[in-house]
Amino acid sequence: MNIKQVSELTGLTKKAIKYYESEGLIEVNKNPMNQYREYSEKVISQLNLIASLRLLHLPIKEIKSLLKGERRLPELLNEQLNQINKNLKQLEQQKLLTETLIQNLNEIDDFSDKVKILEDTLHLKDQEKKEYITDKILRMFPGKFGEFVVVMFEPFLEVTIDNESKRLDWLNLVSYLDDIEEEVDNNHPIMNLIIKKEHELENFKKNNYDFVNKIINKDPELFEQQKQTIINLVISVRENEEFKENFIKQVSSGKDLPQLKEGSKFSDMLYKISSKYKIFLDNQTEIKKQADAELGFDSKQFLETIIKGERD
Repeated sequence: MNIKQVSELTGLTKKAIKYYESEGLIEVNKNPMNQYREYSEKVISQLNLIASLRLLHLPIKEIKSLLKGERRLPELLNEQLNQINKNLKQLEQQKLLTETLIQNLNEIDDFSDKVKILEDTLHLKDQEKKEYITDKILRMFPGKFGEFVVVMFEPFLEVTIDNESKRLDWLNLVSYLDDIEEEVDNNHPIMNLIIKKEHELENFKKNNYDFVNKIINKDPELFEQQKQTIINLVISVRENEEFKENFIKQVSSGKDLPQLKEGSKFSDMLYKISSKYKIFLDNQTEIKKQADAELGFDSKQFLETIIKGERD
């Protein structure tokens, strides 16, 4: 059985199946005639078990220990149940706190006092929120690829699939991600943070959230700064031959996946799913229009022509 058939049978993405093989959770034989992977009934049973346990949010490390016979299933499930009970207690505490806050807020007329109570009591941070799409991407695309997608787009993934239209867009988005063949280069700056620099990764996430929120809220200073960045880039490319050559080299050696960039199918689907991403891109487009108005021409088209001309 080939990987596409196995994916359909188990509900796992092709990338997840390949990842579980690379991590040693399953062993797959290759056909000696054509070297294609062939998945046995035993492997399919193992993958179904893995898929079920991942739905319970069991760590891959623990699942691997189970498949290798180092741990027993009842033991793992009891540990997970204890963790769930712990989480439920925390949720009960949060529920009680929220109910108390509602009662207190109802007794206060001044809006600023209400905000002060919320700030002093909850201390919520955007980075600590675990939302539906984020968790699903990490589960459906285990390994560095899923982490890369989440880190790159985390500010826009605080979304639940709450209607049929979003559900279809979500399924298309997952299918699109699963069909991306090329892997992210480990030398990519974000991958480097994920693999080696956890502390710096947290700083990057915070700065990314701040940047996104400022663009969404149309921060005047950042809007002007971004507009000037576009204008200065175009002028430098047009007037400085050395800068132009370095710019072309930098673009040509770029390690980003083009399948995730603005204008890709992924971007278009996320645009429909995430209202925050929609506002962000719309505001970025507004900045570009302002820059183009000062330049007197389309900056993106100009830069694309420069790059294409060099490649041709």
